[in-house]
Amino acid sequence: MKSLQIDITSEANDSLGIPVSSPGVALLEPLYAAEQLMDLRIVFLNETGRNLLQSTAETSFRAYVPDPFFLNVCPQVIHTRQPVQQRLQIRPELCLDATLEMVGTQMLCTFWEVPDAIQRLQSILDASPNSIISMKALRQQPDTPELITDFLMENANATVERDLYLKPQDITGKTLMSVFPGNKESGLFDMYARVAETGQPEHAIQYYRDSNGLEAWFDVSAVAQGPDQITITFTNITQSQRNQQQLKQSNEALEQFASIASHDLQEPLRKIRHFGHLLATQYQANLGKGTELIDKMQSATDRMGSLINDLLTFAQLSNESTTFEAVDLNQILTEVCSDLEVPIRQQEALITIDPLPHIQANAWQMRQLFQNLLSNALKYIAPGVRPVIHIRSQGPQIYLRDRADSFYRIEVSDNGIGFNEQYQEKIFEAFQRLHSRNTYTGTGLGLTIVRNIVENHGGRILAHSQENQGSTFQIYLKA
Repeated sequence: MKSLQIDITSEANDSLGIPVSSPGVALLEPLYAAEQLMDLRIVFLNETGRNLLQSTAETSFRAYVPDPFFLNVCPQVIHTRQPVQQRLQIRPELCLDATLEMVGTQMLCTFWEVPDAIQRLQSILDASPNSIISMKALRQQPDTPELITDFLMENANATVERDLYLKPQDITGKTLMSVFPGNKESGLFDMYARVAETGQPEHAIQYYRDSNGLEAWFDVSAVAQGPDQITITFTNITQSQRNQQQLKQSNEALEQFASIASHDLQEPLRKIRHFGHLLATQYQANLGKGTELIDKMQSATDRMGSLINDLLTFAQLSNESTTFEAVDLNQILTEVCSDLEVPIRQQEALITIDPLPHIQANAWQMRQLFQNLLSNALKYIAPGVRPVIHIRSQGPQIYLRDRADSFYRIEVSDNGIGFNEQYQEKIFEAFQRLHSRNTYTGTGLGLTIVRNIVENHGGRILAHSQENQGSTFQIYLKA
């Protein structure tokens, strides 16, 4: 193949307009064997280029640059005749930004030393927990509004190796579809093209699979950085998706258990309760001390029934998607107090309820939440003490340090036996009890259900108490 010969003289330099100082300039002649690019012979290298590359008598361009750059980028420029920009790590202490373009049958390489500040920025990007790739849209005709056919991956941070199992140098300089052919089928390619065309950022959580063996879930965001330039940031969330799938399967198993508990277990309990009642009422005279055993049996049956009901509620909260509607908490508390009318009247409890807000919530769950809290306030009271319960609200301009939303704070205070605040987290755990069952009845699920309901609503619950000084539960619900 005939090539353009250029003498390294100042006269030749001046005639071509190529500077002998910054930036570095190299004119390269492709060398082929069996139609395969084997090397690029240095026809011309200016003074800055010689200094940056620490050039000797070596005329092989391949000897100075990383293999991925030579093997991937250079053939692409020759084939497409489209200029390419690339960042090269020549030596540990030297990083270059290079531009390659075809001049007739030869290749012109212009390169600059990357300033320390930019290298420090690259170090920061490499330390990012998210993978980052900058790409240039490739069109059927360059610099025209014609269809985007591919993307050239120009730069990538070190994190891509964690998420894509490829080193940055295995990606940069290559086209998106050559390395990740599954982008079309997954729909991600179309998303990137829209971002390049419209300039509007987009986000997706997408399953990806390709013929190169990559199969994963990705959380991807794409933003435009200029004409036909976009940057994508992404994280491989495959393990998270697997965990969610396992959680879904566990919840389905829990729902099946709840179905069994609500039908197959409750029916025998109803019969035990019924026959126990018959024995106690119709045969009491013949039972003697056996009456006390019947009472204990009925008490155990009631506890078992309460546990089954709480397990069923817990399972429903764990597995159903929460639907919200406008809910009047004043109406909810009225209904709860009506349901608890018997223990309220028996204990002569004094319950004061300040005006409460209307919120977007699940009415059934709100009723369960306040019923559990009021039941506990009535239950955990010292003998002979009249329960005093106060429910009040503040907001909606209540903010939590780690949340951008505004909240209402609903407080439920009582004069019960309280608890040591070192247990303020333990009380929300399933089946955790601070008192013996003989002293205070309960299933150990009441406050666990309360916390699950609050979290289902994107809120938070805190507990404050002192032993024998009562308790206050603060419930933060979105305004």
